[in-house]
Amino acid sequence: MLINGVDFKELECQKYWTFTSSFKGDKKAEIRNMIFSGEYLGSRKRDGALYKFVKDDEGNMGLYGRSKGVSGDYSEKLAWIPHLHDFFESLPNGTCFLGELYLPHNEKSTGTTTIMGCLVEKAIQRQQSGEPLTYYIFDVLAYDGKSLVKETAQYRFSLLDYIKVNHPNIEWATYYKGEELWNELNHILEEGGEGIVITKANTCYQPGKRPARQTLKVKKELQENVDCIIVG
Repeated sequence: MLINGVDFKELECQKYWTFTSSFKGDKKAEIRNMIFSGEYLGSRKRDGALYKFVKDDEGNMGLYGRSKGVSGDYSEKLAWIPHLHDFFESLPNGTCFLGELYLPHNEKSTGTTTIMGCLVEKAIQRQQSGEPLTYYIFDVLAYDGKSLVKETAQYRFSLLDYIKVNHPNIEWATYYKGEELWNELNHILEEGGEGIVITKANTCYQPGKRPARQTLKVKKELQENVDCIIVG
C-alpha cells in the first residue's frame, strides 16, 4: 500500500502520551495549563475503535486496525462497512485517514467490536438490521499522493476542513484551542461524552512512538467526586 514510496499499511499509529505513575502534581491543573497555553489543538474523542484507511497510489484500498493480529499482519476490514465504499472510492489515490468507527446511538467500544469482530456477513447483517457504523475522521496522514507525516498537526487538521465532504455516515473532527477548547471539553463531559484528545499544534506525527506531552487523551483526570448526604 505505497503512497509516495511509503507503505502506509505498515505505518504504525502514534500512541497517546499519559502522565506517569510518578507524577505528583495536580493533573487537572496541569491539563488546564496545557489547554490554556494555546499550544494545543483538541477535538472530541469518540468511543469506538481506531481504524486507518489507506488508498494507495494505484487506487487499492484497505481498512486496518491499530494492532497486528496473531498472524503478525494487519487484518483488512473494508468489506465490513460497504455503506462507506462510495465515500472511499471518491477519494483521490494516495490518501490515508485516521478515524474512529463507532455507533452514534450506542457509543462504546464494545458496540463497535460486536460488528467489526465477527464474520463479514454477520457484520453487514447487524448493521442492516440495527445501526450502521459511522467513521469519525480526526487526522489525515496522506492526501492526493502526498505524505503528510512530516507536516505539523496544525497543517494536517486544517487540511481536513478543506477536503471534508458531506456523507451520512462520515463525521469530521472539529478542532479547538485555548478557552474555546476548555469550554468544549466541559460541554462534552457534561453530556457524558468520552472526552477529548489534545495534540501540540507544531509537532509532526511520529509513527509507533509515544512522545512526551505531544498528545493526551483527556477525560478521567477531570472527573470529580462530590460528597453528599442523601435524605428522604
